[in-house]
Amino acid sequence: MYQINFESVIPIYEQIVRQVKFLIASGALSEGEFVPSVREVAKTQMINPQTVVKAYALLKADGVLSPIRGQGFVVARGAFELCRGARQEMFQSRIEETLEEAALGRVSPDEMTQMLKSALAKIIAKYYPSAPNTWGCDSEQ
Repeated sequence: MYQINFESVIPIYEQIVRQVKFLIASGALSEGEFVPSVREVAKTQMINPQTVVKAYALLKADGVLSPIRGQGFVVARGAFELCRGARQEMFQSRIEETLEEAALGRVSPDEMTQMLKSALAKIIAKYYPSAPNTWGCDSEQ
C-alpha cells in the first residue's frame, strides 16, 4: 500500500504519514476503514516496526486515525475533510511558490496567466476528458 523511498531526504515515518493522508484525501481510504497493521507494513516495507508506530501515532494525534483496541487503526471520522483541506493548502502553497519564482524571473502576469491556462487545459483533458471546457482554457494556446 505504501511506497517507501529509501533514497529520499524525507524520513520514512513522514513518508507514511503523507501517503496515508493522501490516500484519505483522494478517497482511496474511507472513514472507518482499517489501515495496514504495524506488523504488516514493517514486514512488507522491510522497515523497523517502531517507524510505523511513530507514523501512526502522529496520524492519531492529527485526528486522522483512531485506534480500535486489539484490532489496529481505522480512518477517523472527519479525516477526509482534514486531509483534503491539508492537501489543498499544500497545492495552494506550491502554486504560489511557482508563481513567485516566475515573477522573480520577470515573467509577466499575462504570460503567467497563459501558462496556467495551458497547464490547466492539459490536466483537464487528461483527468476530466468528458468535462465541458468552462474554465476558459485552451490547450492549443
